[in-house]
Amino acid sequence: MNLNYNLKFLLIACLASPIFGDQSNEQYDFIIVGGGTAGCVLASRLSEVSSYSVLMLEAGAKPPVESKIPMMATTMWKTQVDWNYTTTPQKYALKAHYRQQSNWTRGRMLGGTGSLNAMNFLRGNKKDYDAWKSVEGAKGWNWDNVFPYFLKSEKSYLEDVEEHMHSKKGMIPITNPGKDNPFLNSFIEVVQKLGYSKNDPNDGNQTGVHYSHLNIYDGERQSTYFTYLEPYIRCRKNLVVKTNAFVEKMLFDDRKRAVGVVYAMNGEKHEAKASKEVILSAGAINTPQLLMLSGIGPKKHLQSLNISVIADLPVGENLHDHIALPIKFTKPYQNLFKSDAIAEYFLKRSGALTKVAVGVAYINTNADDRMKNFPDIKLIMIAFPYFAREQTNELVYPLNVALQRPLSRGYIKLKSNNPYDHPIIDPQYLVNKEDVKILVEGAKISMNISRNMNAKDHGFEIYDYSSIVCKEYARESDEFWECVVRHYADTLFHFAGTCRMGPKDNRKSVVDSDLHVLGVNGLRVVDASVMPTVVSTNTQATVIMIAEKAADIIKKFYETN
Repeated sequence: MNLNYNLKFLLIACLASPIFGDQSNEQYDFIIVGGGTAGCVLASRLSEVSSYSVLMLEAGAKPPVESKIPMMATTMWKTQVDWNYTTTPQKYALKAHYRQQSNWTRGRMLGGTGSLNAMNFLRGNKKDYDAWKSVEGAKGWNWDNVFPYFLKSEKSYLEDVEEHMHSKKGMIPITNPGKDNPFLNSFIEVVQKLGYSKNDPNDGNQTGVHYSHLNIYDGERQSTYFTYLEPYIRCRKNLVVKTNAFVEKMLFDDRKRAVGVVYAMNGEKHEAKASKEVILSAGAINTPQLLMLSGIGPKKHLQSLNISVIADLPVGENLHDHIALPIKFTKPYQNLFKSDAIAEYFLKRSGALTKVAVGVAYINTNADDRMKNFPDIKLIMIAFPYFAREQTNELVYPLNVALQRPLSRGYIKLKSNNPYDHPIIDPQYLVNKEDVKILVEGAKISMNISRNMNAKDHGFEIYDYSSIVCKEYARESDEFWECVVRHYADTLFHFAGTCRMGPKDNRKSVVDSDLHVLGVNGLRVVDASVMPTVVSTNTQATVIMIAEKAADIIKKFYETN
């Protein structure tokens, strides 16, 4: 799925290097590091208080034109708006990948990964959040406490959902398109025949099948940059946003209080000071990297790199991610970015470039668990050409079999004390055999679904893994599917957990329930890294919820202190 080279070059060349607001003073109340999904929410909500001065620093620039266009998400991958991370070689997974490594896309622009992702807007399971409180000790983060913040963020244009579970007054327009996609409808019908009802995927119970909820409206992506920040960025004098501003480290005083940051911009180094707080919203990779570069992390690791230790904390540990096996439907390659499709989009905000259709089914691999409303597998039917296999001249429509609650845990460490070196990323995929077992069962269920969708009637072929790998095993046996999983299961880009939230007296915690970094003052983390366990779905809606709740926590703190 490639744009014409000249068009792609033109679109990415539209990136600017703006500074919004009065930047003459480098003293602020709050400094937000990272202008991604969470950072844009925080900058918007904190700057609502006119007496607060807020600086947000983003390493990338404004999102390019194609970030608005739903079908162009993957065209931004592996470009200058992507951090282009790569994992270490995996011992038990990614066997069909080059060097057994995974490419981890992260948005390097305002709106962050929310400016180039697949736009699924899903909350997860009630039990995820209840376990954050009851099992992980994150007080105030159970479902009843976080649900109002899901409502606060959402402006619902949804159909066939429970109205009391949604809000029409929030910031991000949410729709559930795809009803006119016959292939997606076939998927939903087959899952229903297995005994799963058509449900609201955001009701907190999950079990069932439906059209996915997406942050798309009027033919455009609705990232937190476009919804929370852009409308206010030029009219709030207390808000300054700097792009192409790379934060190298944080500054602390002799009482271990975060007082500012050092950042590079336009070839020069600058310091910005924060009288109240520095807030890290750089994501589950960049946030732990910056903490460790600044002296907060595992003592022995930091000392080995000649970094002075300010706080000995398990930063970078507990890394985990949703890993998924794609069951691939293929069609002959066709150019989706023809001039008439591009013209229709820019003239009418309609046509082929808006035809995103996604279905989600939350299922249990153990039939006895079906009524427990805590599914261990999520099926994501991407009923539009999500990527191309150019070498075989095919478009691929994947049915992703996603592991909801991975048990395998990895880590992020520094490669060096140079802030411009990418960190060492080792997710330890499929180290825990239970992860493999669940994916194998999910693959078998998914193949049953796929074969009953009448793919050929819709012009598709089902990709045959047995034609290229795992030939030594009986076709479709458990051993065969384990082999396929270990070769082809890969990331869904839902990285979490590297600055774990929990009680102050828990040696696994990095931040407390108010998201303060332990052992220091004036520093919080607000992004996916604080999740003790990743939620049982896509993470975008949860990250926005975390930022909304954090903004209220911060406002309340300074109202009473």
